[in-house]
Amino acid sequence: MIKLIFKNLWNRRGRLAWLFIELIIISMVSFTVIDRGAVSLSDYKLPTGYDDERLALVSIASLPEVDSRFSAEHADSAMQENDFHALLQKIKTYADVEMLAPVPEYSYINSMSLSVNAYFTGNPADSLLRNVSSAIFYPGCNYFETYGFKAVEGSPTPAELSAAAYRPGRDVVLTEDYARRFWPDGDAVGKKFIRVNNGDTTFINVVGVVGGARWQTVNRTNDLVFFVWEPLAFPLETMDIVVRLREGVDPVRWAADFTPWAARNLVTGNYYAKSVTPYSQIIDANERVNGATAKRAAMLVLLLFFLVNLVLGVTGSFYLQTRRRIEEMGIHRSFGARRSHIMAMLMGEGAVLATVASALGLLILLQIYLYYGGLNNGFGNNAMFNTIDNWVGDFGLHFAIIAALDYLMILLCTLIGTWLPALKVSRIEPVEALRTAE
Repeated sequence: MIKLIFKNLWNRRGRLAWLFIELIIISMVSFTVIDRGAVSLSDYKLPTGYDDERLALVSIASLPEVDSRFSAEHADSAMQENDFHALLQKIKTYADVEMLAPVPEYSYINSMSLSVNAYFTGNPADSLLRNVSSAIFYPGCNYFETYGFKAVEGSPTPAELSAAAYRPGRDVVLTEDYARRFWPDGDAVGKKFIRVNNGDTTFINVVGVVGGARWQTVNRTNDLVFFVWEPLAFPLETMDIVVRLREGVDPVRWAADFTPWAARNLVTGNYYAKSVTPYSQIIDANERVNGATAKRAAMLVLLLFFLVNLVLGVTGSFYLQTRRRIEEMGIHRSFGARRSHIMAMLMGEGAVLATVASALGLLILLQIYLYYGGLNNGFGNNAMFNTIDNWVGDFGLHFAIIAALDYLMILLCTLIGTWLPALKVSRIEPVEALRTAE
């Protein structure tokens, strides 16, 4: 059977030349489209590294003096501090709130703002490392527990990291991915970074390591450094409160219930709740502002459009090629060929043609990508950051995965386009086949 398949393809090489070239071009184009779609979806599905499904954000503001509700009595620092902590207590005791942590305005994870720093240990190899996103937290405010971070082995627990009295600007917590870039075994607790400014050397102490987390989901990096901020100081005009909800509570529904309650009850002195936002909406808004949502949608539409045309084009071409062989199949039937034999022969020819064409197309693409230096890296991932070490960043694995998807798509379209007419051709009687051919 295999020998007959190759013999038929060779004998029909002139008729199949354009179809063969078409398959090579299609395999190359489809690889590029599938690559972009697959990387985009992969990035979208990457975990954030914290418990974003149970988080909401309450933004707090202070009434301006021109507001009729403004109280001069509550404007001094001592009264403001009391009012602020009373407001936090009201939120904490609201239904389904498990924990909360105040953070400086627009300094919550996945906010629009982005702060980057570079850290060094004195090792010459450090100069090759890229920037890292920086997050800040107030000491003693349940920051790591609220977000749901997990400490790695050998590090203080999230509760201990949140509660300890660290030195602002001198003590930092790292994500595991970033710690391993300096200390491959991940044992970074107690190690030091060096900062040199105008000839003055400052040592920055690593006090803890937590699991990988992404500052913004538009970047495929788990490198993040948390450094302690100055303790809460009043007067304080604005603040964001990250709220962790109990297991099974829907943040969207919770925010819808909390908002009208906050308007009635969450005014303490001059403080009030300005807005309440589920964390999923914060992440979505960040991606929209950065253009990731629009680009992903456009890519998926392009991928769907291309796949539809691929199926119709390749299927149609093989359908017509197979239908033209009615006379040939009639001769095979007249010599006793079984229907299953004819089906296997036609399907085998299509599979071999698709396989050889895809292999050549992918081989050409491999040379192009090797020459020009890489495959698609996704949205917003550039030399500024170290990216997550997954299949996207591994050239060999990346190419193999997309090549497999590309080949399977081409093969599937080819087999569908061959199977439909082959089924009909194999059932035709020899006399009818020869009459039809005439």
